[in-house]
Amino acid sequence: MPRRRSFDNQLGLRYGAQLYVGDGRGPELQAFSIDYARYNFYNIGFRTGLNVFVDEDVRDYFSVPLQFSWRTGRIASAWRRESQQSSVSNNYYNGRYAPDLYSGSTADAGSTFFNVLLSILPSAFEFHAGVTPGMMFGPFSANASYGPADASYVVRQRFSCTFDAGVRLIIPIWRFDLFGDFTYHCYLTDNFREGDFRPSRSYMGLGVGLAFNF
Repeated sequence: MPRRRSFDNQLGLRYGAQLYVGDGRGPELQAFSIDYARYNFYNIGFRTGLNVFVDEDVRDYFSVPLQFSWRTGRIASAWRRESQQSSVSNNYYNGRYAPDLYSGSTADAGSTFFNVLLSILPSAFEFHAGVTPGMMFGPFSANASYGPADASYVVRQRFSCTFDAGVRLIIPIWRFDLFGDFTYHCYLTDNFREGDFRPSRSYMGLGVGLAFNF
């Protein structure tokens, strides 16, 4: 039977931006988010939360991610254990431990550099995919020829929904996860207008955050 993880729940805070990609242009969206994830056996989980967008073009925009996710274990820990075991096996011969011929400042400096490198590199990963429905409660215009005077884009449909697929790079620190999030968003709904121009529906989300596992 697979061994169950100690911490199956995760609660985090994240700041992110959605930048349009591909042909055309579109509003660049920024959001603060609260994330909650629940994991089960094999590190398969479900992620949800609340995104609160703070942008002059799209005001009072809230969305709720509904995503399935899968995360790896702490890869750097496995590398460190293998390195230690390899070092011990190389020094063991004929029933006794031989002295390390390369011990000294060079070996200590190399070991320190290796440990520092492992501590700052992402040592766990998460892959996620799903949809994110949302609502835009700000200024609304069914006619794209007018809208808020200080906004470049207008909202022609309040309900939104995106398809999402991405990866999260994680640096575990005790029960905390420091992470960077890279997620592709495709708007399934046609929400924005700039005059007669239809902005791009493809966005790349970039985010950073901190999560607590419990």
